[in-house]
Amino acid sequence: FGAFIANDLEKIREFYGKPRTETLGMKACVHHHRRTFCDTAPAWADLELYSVQWMTPKDHLPWMTRFRGGLCLPGTTPKTNLPSLLALLGTAIVSPPFPENYRDTPPISEMNAIIFESWEQVQAELQDDVRLKEVVEQATSDYVNCWSPRGQAGLIAERFS
Repeated sequence: FGAFIANDLEKIREFYGKPRTETLGMKACVHHHRRTFCDTAPAWADLELYSVQWMTPKDHLPWMTRFRGGLCLPGTTPKTNLPSLLALLGTAIVSPPFPENYRDTPPISEMNAIIFESWEQVQAELQDDVRLKEVVEQATSDYVNCWSPRGQAGLIAERFS
């Protein structure tokens, strides 16, 4: 908890980290549009939709670190909490474009995520070590400065000063 509050991502990543031996993963609550999206997924994408959450956060975090990228699909609202979790873990965010009215600061973009165009494009970008490093570094910076609890507090303080 102390590492989480202090944004000590190295300590968190070391604690939960596993070798990144797989390409893309996601375990998420089933929503109709998620099911439709996942129906076309190739075999190299380890995607699971559930109606009753069975994996604890203690199990989910190390599971996610096995992947070079984590798929983030919106739920019943345009919101998903996965981007900040993946940034915390150092796993690349993979996402379809978010709606223009989505208000994360900064928004999910091609700077901090791999924006889904096709399964082939996602696989190619996840296998490109230079591109992957750029995306993870920017998402890490965005997490520390904006998405984390400490980053959010800083943004709030900035607005009131």
